[in-house]
Amino acid sequence: MRVHVFIDSAGESTRSPEFAKPEVTLGRRPSNDVVLADAAASGGHARVFVTGSALTILDLESTNGTFVNQRRLRGPHVLQPDDVVEIGDTKLRFSLSGVELSLIHI
Repeated sequence: MRVHVFIDSAGESTRSPEFAKPEVTLGRRPSNDVVLADAAASGGHARVFVTGSALTILDLESTNGTFVNQRRLRGPHVLQPDDVVEIGDTKLRFSLSGVELSLIHI
């Protein structure tokens, strides 16, 4: 399983880190997986985690909020392939690869 993050920040070239873990943290603090050099981002702003074969994003009570498709998050949100996440002036897209669905036979 790999979480791919596509980051478009004002004044920076686009980056696209990958993570081989079930949870990715985002924010200004250097301890985050994705460090955002955006004044509108909180130290610990949001987290994205694997839920089954999908990704879910959760705002961590940030000061300025996390937006998906220009709507402020009010709780966990399951990300769709075309969703655009906005944290301040930073736009992010996420994808998940290497997840296989298990079929249960009864």
